[in-house]
Amino acid sequence: MMIRLCLQVFAVLVAATPKAIEQWPNHPDTWDPETGLYTVKLQKQHVPVGRKSERQQYKTAYFGWISLGTPIGSQVFSVVFDTGSAHLVVPSASCRSPACLQHRRFWRRDSNTAVDVNHDGSAVASGDARDQITVSFGTGEVTGVFVRDKICLGLEKRDPEQGKVPCTDIHTVVATEMSDEPFSAFAFDGVLGLALTGLSQTEQFNYLFRIEQEKQINSAMFSIFIASEEDNEPAELTFGGYKNERLASPVQWSPVARPYLGYWLLQIKELRVAGKPLPYCETGDCYGVVDSGTSLIASPTSVVEDISMRLQLPLRYAVGPDGDKCSSEVPDADLEFVLEGGLTLTMNPSDYGRPVSRVRGKSSVNVCEPMLMSIDVPPPLGPKLFILGEPIFRKYYTIFDPAKQMVGFGKAVHVGGPQPVAPPPPPRPARAIPLGARLSSGFSKWMPAAMMSVFDQAKRPRASAMDEL
Repeated sequence: MMIRLCLQVFAVLVAATPKAIEQWPNHPDTWDPETGLYTVKLQKQHVPVGRKSERQQYKTAYFGWISLGTPIGSQVFSVVFDTGSAHLVVPSASCRSPACLQHRRFWRRDSNTAVDVNHDGSAVASGDARDQITVSFGTGEVTGVFVRDKICLGLEKRDPEQGKVPCTDIHTVVATEMSDEPFSAFAFDGVLGLALTGLSQTEQFNYLFRIEQEKQINSAMFSIFIASEEDNEPAELTFGGYKNERLASPVQWSPVARPYLGYWLLQIKELRVAGKPLPYCETGDCYGVVDSGTSLIASPTSVVEDISMRLQLPLRYAVGPDGDKCSSEVPDADLEFVLEGGLTLTMNPSDYGRPVSRVRGKSSVNVCEPMLMSIDVPPPLGPKLFILGEPIFRKYYTIFDPAKQMVGFGKAVHVGGPQPVAPPPPPRPARAIPLGARLSSGFSKWMPAAMMSVFDQAKRPRASAMDEL
């Protein structure tokens, strides 16, 4: 049976060197027996974007390593840990698409524990046709089949019985076909989704649900730290909780809105631009998806120009003295997201802007411009939907709690920045909705693509005129 899904991931599909990553991480994953936290060190990949006539700009992708199948560590894959999707997707050895052939592929016959399954989790009977799934990722598609097998974090061939490697059985999408665009451009092999169960085919496909169910880690809570662009310290993803030493301010929490949809979706009560509320969000029906797989902050097309114009005058003088970054101290230039729960995410020009060269008369000058991306999303998530991507993660240590269905933010400790807060963060408010709550047991979800609407495949949303990446 062919299952065709309108699944389009909230992730900027980042172009990269068209071959599998061969560099192993310098900082191995770590297990802290005292706290029970397991930390995945993320590698950063710079991807050049923009025209050659402009100052070279970069997008970034952060990936880590997993092992799939047994013996543990015999088949490893580099994956993007993506809070905007909810499946593990890796190429299959049976895939002959050029995009598959240039990446590591999963050899089912080499795993002692692999079981072919249908979309509902039932084992495939000998001789029966297999269920297939087609998933849309932005401008491309993946067609695959389902396999149940053991996934472990990290690279090392360690015995999970020792309690050092979080492993769990999970239903996986193994790709039998991958379109050239955009997958041939990817350096990493696959994607491990970290969204809620409502976005998964079934609960058995959801990594967070499975590690909570099997108690391989303290809890399914996880946290993401992204170093500032000037720091050399590695980014990291911590499972089982969060690290107080990463916090320069107490954690503040915001409840997930409509968790049955599966997204880390937060209500934006107010959006202030240059100190003034944006009328677009005055009715309280704006929302933001917290997405680790998106490189920028994305906004509905109808308000990108309004935001940019409101910031144009203060940003004219926001370039730092060395000309290579925007200043953090510019009056009336903040972008503020006021979220449900009483917290405000404040982004200044150094967080959301970039210096670009502009010709004025016979000379050129550097000015600061906001890095905003246009995205148009239909209901039920849209139309007033924002994507809170990497700039948010750089400024705020971000904590995801699937059990409470909350997202926490605290200013991140960076090299040369504020020191960690001494007191522990305040307790999280209780939530009544259980971890496994979903709108329906089947998966008939749609997801809007980064840069493309699912209901308008022929028309790609344009980037802001002030953010021509």
